[in-house]
Amino acid sequence: VSGLKPPRHMRHICKKLEAVERGEIDRLLIAAPPGHAKSWICSVHFPAWFIGRHGNKNIIAASHTADFATGWGRKVRNLVSSPEHQRVFPDSDVTSDSRAADRWGFLGGGEYYAAGVQGTVTGKRADGVIIDDPIRGIVDAESKHVRDQLWDWYSNDLLSRLKKGGWVIIIATRW
Repeated sequence: VSGLKPPRHMRHICKKLEAVERGEIDRLLIAAPPGHAKSWICSVHFPAWFIGRHGNKNIIAASHTADFATGWGRKVRNLVSSPEHQRVFPDSDVTSDSRAADRWGFLGGGEYYAAGVQGTVTGKRADGVIIDDPIRGIVDAESKHVRDQLWDWYSNDLLSRLKKGGWVIIIATRW
């Protein structure tokens, strides 16, 4: 809608995401209450924009469950495949042989892969990782066992998949 200005927090998030894309920030944590559009910006629009600009890069997207991560993947894939996205980024379409919501390729050779936290990322490599809501809720947040398992997966499994110079974005509600 013409004339509308996004709220200040959304503009700030977008500036930080642009710095990630430029390679100025390699670790970004966005913590905000529910309903502040952090996932809409970071888990849907940012990866679509990044793919448009870097179709040869790989992204791993994770969330508290594989189903939740796949939902983000479907939204990103549909956005990248949209006529609007194609007008802005004509060389960034989704390949015809790989269109599943949780794993799909782009014409430039890159790939988007969605997984649940603590899920399998073995065999994947990423130029960027997006983790959206790694903790399901307050019960998991208060469980030392759950937090320790999540940390072990992040530090040992996920980060070992990150290519040199890669970035990580974590989007979460503060528990």
